[in-house]
Amino acid sequence: MEDQNDVLKKCNVAISQILRFLPGNELRVVFPNDIAELIEEAAALLKETKKCQFCGDNGAERRRQNTTYENDELNWMVLCNRCQKEEDEYWRERWDDYYKNCM
Repeated sequence: MEDQNDVLKKCNVAISQILRFLPGNELRVVFPNDIAELIEEAAALLKETKKCQFCGDNGAERRRQNTTYENDELNWMVLCNRCQKEEDEYWRERWDDYYKNCM
């Protein structure tokens, strides 16, 4: 089982990936009570941008992902068509693995 520091490190990595294409992004140290607020801030900014979160191409759209996170903002990403196709394939494989292991 992961300890709290390992989980926090993973959260910081995930949040830094979210923030890397946002305007005015800077290196931040995130504490557990800041994570929900930061996710909401990043989601609000991503709604306004048309830059793909993965490749940085313009012309991206906010799209629903094949995920079921409790915080619904985590189920959405701003992606171009190409990156969305890659994400769809990624999650299809994850769900296939999940269901195979449930049986």
